[in-house]
Amino acid sequence: PIEPLPRGPLLPAMGPGRREREPTDVDEAAAGAGSSSRKRRREAGIEAGCEPDVALEFENDGELLVHSQVLSLASPVFAAMLTSDMQEGQRQRIKVEQSPRSDFKQFYKFLVPSTSRSMRISHSNLGTLCALSDYYQVDFLKIECGKFLRTCHASIPHVLLAHRYGFQVVYAKFVKSVARELYKHDIGLLAGHASVLMDLMSELQRMQLDMRSMAVDRATSIYINGHGRTVMSLVHEGLELQDEARGDSYTDYSDYSE
Repeated sequence: PIEPLPRGPLLPAMGPGRREREPTDVDEAAAGAGSSSRKRRREAGIEAGCEPDVALEFENDGELLVHSQVLSLASPVFAAMLTSDMQEGQRQRIKVEQSPRSDFKQFYKFLVPSTSRSMRISHSNLGTLCALSDYYQVDFLKIECGKFLRTCHASIPHVLLAHRYGFQVVYAKFVKSVARELYKHDIGLLAGHASVLMDLMSELQRMQLDMRSMAVDRATSIYINGHGRTVMSLVHEGLELQDEARGDSYTDYSDYSE
């Protein structure tokens, strides 16, 4: 007969009525700590087993630990810093002077795959995202900023934003809209922006010329409608004189009322 296998220490007998151990406070605390750690790792854009390897330094605002691969893949500026013989690449520490830590952290979340899908461009962060995506050449994010700006109402701050970061189509659209209702806007905001002011003045001049042309066309139309018989008789006489000069046979133009 075949003898039963002996029970080892890894296969304890489960007697009748034996229950699984209830989780304790220590277990829950450990689970919470693990969850918090995983959250921090997701924010840094890293996978399990890989730690942040770059420290971003902010003047009087501490530092932010990030992942070099996230920065390098999103930004050619960061890629050049981290892969060259520059001081930043050797020390793995980069000074950020373009924004405070809180703004850069929000910008960084747009670059991290695990957090980017939950991030949204809004009126409150549009200026910051335009500035950082333009400076660090994060093209995909700058394009999204341009799409959002296109949905905004025309205002002088938005005109300046579109001009500063090269959104030419949106800029031209906003200039036309502001010029139509310039009295509604604070043109004092254009101090120090001579090129934008010149574009607005050019648009106003173009609008005045269009209005003058429309006024002339309207006045001419009214005159012709009021003196149609006289005008048409003069046209007929001119056509008949043309025929005579060419030696053509006489044509009666009196029936050509149009």
